[in-house]
Amino acid sequence: MRRSARNLLVAAVLLLAALFANILVGKIRLLTGTGIAAPLDGVPEFILLMASAACFVAALLILEKGGGQGKPDSGARPENRAAT
Repeated sequence: MRRSARNLLVAAVLLLAALFANILVGKIRLLTGTGIAAPLDGVPEFILLMASAACFVAALLILEKGGGQGKPDSGARPENRAAT
C-alpha cells in the first residue's frame, strides 16, 4: 500500500471517529439534560463528515491509479492449449 494512501485512510478513520464521538457526546448531553445539541452541530458536523469521505475517496483513487501489485486482473481466462 502506498504511503500517501495509507495516511489518507488513517485520516479518514480518525475523522469518522471524531464524528461518531461528537454524536455520542451530543446524545449523552441530551439524555443527562446538560444540553440539547452536540458540540459540533449543523455545518461543522457536515464538514467533518465530508472531509472523512473525501480522504477515503482520495485514498481509494490513489490505490486504483497504481498502488496495487502488478497488473489488474482483466477477468479473462488464459487459453488452454494442448501440447502437440
